[in-house]
Amino acid sequence: MNEKSVLVSGASGSVGTKMVRRLLERGHKVRAMVHKLDQRSENLERQGAEIVECDFLDLRGLRLAFKDIKGAYFGYPVAPAIVEATVLFAQAAKEAHTEIIVNMSQVSARADALSDATISHWMSERVFDWSEVKTVHIRPTFFFDWFLYFAKGAQAGLIQMPFGTHRHAFVSAEAVAHAIVTILEKPSEHQGKTYNLYGPEQYSFEEAYQRISHVLTHKIHYEKIPLDAWVDALRHSLPPRVVQHFEKGPVGDMPSGIFKGPVDTLEMLLGRDPITLVEFAREHRDLLSVANSDSKSASGYPVGSPLEKVGV
Repeated sequence: MNEKSVLVSGASGSVGTKMVRRLLERGHKVRAMVHKLDQRSENLERQGAEIVECDFLDLRGLRLAFKDIKGAYFGYPVAPAIVEATVLFAQAAKEAHTEIIVNMSQVSARADALSDATISHWMSERVFDWSEVKTVHIRPTFFFDWFLYFAKGAQAGLIQMPFGTHRHAFVSAEAVAHAIVTILEKPSEHQGKTYNLYGPEQYSFEEAYQRISHVLTHKIHYEKIPLDAWVDALRHSLPPRVVQHFEKGPVGDMPSGIFKGPVDTLEMLLGRDPITLVEFAREHRDLLSVANSDSKSASGYPVGSPLEKVGV
């Protein structure tokens, strides 16, 4: 395998951190792009990554970040200005003669989506397509990480969400990160393609929490609540664009079955079976366990902002 110099944007995020570790393990040079220097960036540096502090909307900074870079990952959060950020990222990559960009999109990305963020991800794909930089679009379904965002509810034994019986093929951030590395290592085999990425099993949220309950050995009751009540709770902790995305995107798209599968593409990129929900719950038992709860709240809204992590 030829050593490559890879730029990982959003390197402090859920997918980015796993990409950095995987790339370094496989002998590549990694430049980790972060929006601020903190404990997370220090940890990436200790692993062997070169750290660059840069904003997506800073073309001068991006030009420096792309110096001598052969492959890059574009992982933009659920936030405004993604289209402008895409333009600048593509321009900096073009000037650096970068061979390949892997763009993190959404499985529901399309021109007539109800979520503003989902439409913007679709437009971001089009900008990369119009640029002269070879690009691969990856479109994951729901990440397993959703269950970590709502950890306090799991710890308290009560999850309140508006989602009904529609099933989803949840995918792990680890599997998506490894799939991206596979693409970056062999760009000629993947350039110009769009991959929808699904996990190996289908669950409704209620069914998923039943499985998680078995792993944790404490009961988690799932209660379906009105969408308006859930959205009102989200407004206390999340920016308006993220709230609008949650309100209009997942709920509106679930009946179409777009989050269900099949898993074949991810298996092909990984060369093995993706991890299951039970395996994920075992790995994160400490975060989901009632013994780790510091609150008696049974709310189902996130304990932390998913700005850098949400996959749909």
